[in-house]
Amino acid sequence: MPSRRTLLTALGAAGAAGAVGAARVAGVRRPVDLSDAEWHRGAYDRQRTGNGRERDAPGPGLTRRWATDVPDDVHSSSPILVDGSVHVVAAVPSTRAGDRPRPVRFLRLDAASGAVELDSLVTRYEGRGTSDAVAWDSLVYADGTFYLLAFDGVHALAPDGTERWHRPLGGAPSNSNLATAHPVVVDGSVYAPTASTTWHTDASEGLYALDAATGDVRWRYEVPNDVRGWTFAPAYADGTLYCSVLDHGVVALDTADGTVQWERRVPVTGPPTVGESRVFASVEPSGSDRSGVVGLDVGTGKPDWRTEGDGTWFGRSVATAGGLVFHRERLSDIVCREAATGEERWRHGLAFSGLGTPAIADGRVYALARTEEKGPSGLLAVDAESGDRVGFARTRHETGGDASVAIGGGLAFATSSYGVVQCFESCLTGAEGHCLH
Repeated sequence: MPSRRTLLTALGAAGAAGAVGAARVAGVRRPVDLSDAEWHRGAYDRQRTGNGRERDAPGPGLTRRWATDVPDDVHSSSPILVDGSVHVVAAVPSTRAGDRPRPVRFLRLDAASGAVELDSLVTRYEGRGTSDAVAWDSLVYADGTFYLLAFDGVHALAPDGTERWHRPLGGAPSNSNLATAHPVVVDGSVYAPTASTTWHTDASEGLYALDAATGDVRWRYEVPNDVRGWTFAPAYADGTLYCSVLDHGVVALDTADGTVQWERRVPVTGPPTVGESRVFASVEPSGSDRSGVVGLDVGTGKPDWRTEGDGTWFGRSVATAGGLVFHRERLSDIVCREAATGEERWRHGLAFSGLGTPAIADGRVYALARTEEKGPSGLLAVDAESGDRVGFARTRHETGGDASVAIGGGLAFATSSYGVVQCFESCLTGAEGHCLH
């Protein structure tokens, strides 16, 4: 019987600052090969597990390889890896926009150097608003097309940034501060949440099933009128779509026609994750100062376990691999639990750990974090079995912590709140100052 460490390891193994598009590169680096290192969405897969499985990840000696400033000092979405390049979406935050129009841009960067290879305008918000035009996790790739959920709906983009179609969802920028709002693409359909963009409009909150080739609406699930209703990014497994609705619960929908298979009333405050025969989500009763994580039976929605602790954590994401669940707690600690029971296995204390989905690869857990009060932000790697620190590398500026990390080719990629896309690698320095791998 293999140990859990064997299972976790097998899952991983089986220029200048301020210049637009400039990357800061340190020392002599190894060649980069991302040919087998696809990472097509925040949280990695359609189940939103964060489990990179066969991705080669950086280990001890974690250091920043390059950092690239994105135009207009914007916030950038979680990075995704497609065809050997890094892709992000960027939008000017409302706090820095003033009366200026807020463009939403699609960018492609060279994975080895961080050089910007493509910068394409997708859409533009002309009015004043109270929040951002895109969420942190808003971009996915499937079958030769990039799909972006912005304030004005879903955009389907060719690899060169050309728009193939646009489906309005009746929304506008809102003040929900959702971190996860990407669609899921399965068998020719795009399943897109309205993700609170309808909050200040007459449109209904819910989820759309769209034809992936044309953007035509196939069916629609609407949140009940008596529900507050913000929808998070959905998760998919075995013909079923799982959608969490803020303060209402988790709904399992048949992907063919949107029929409700089951519905569980729990005060969810984050997107669902499907794995280990369960649906995991963060929960927090309205008005409470305590919150936790719930594990629901994937077939019935019946709660198998639920945790509770001090602190509120709106929008947290949950990762799972090797019979374990990984999540943030109190916006500080990273916690590991048994997926079957919710029992705590270890806790890695931090000053801040944000909301993004932890990434799992090579038997390690990766997350953006701040290790000390008023200390630097950076990328943290801990051992998935023990919670012991493996490495930490500072980021340029504060990370914000809401973006998810992408991993592949022995590298890790992340974005910050200040419009910086960054790459990290293992770099054990030799006598001549070169990286030893």
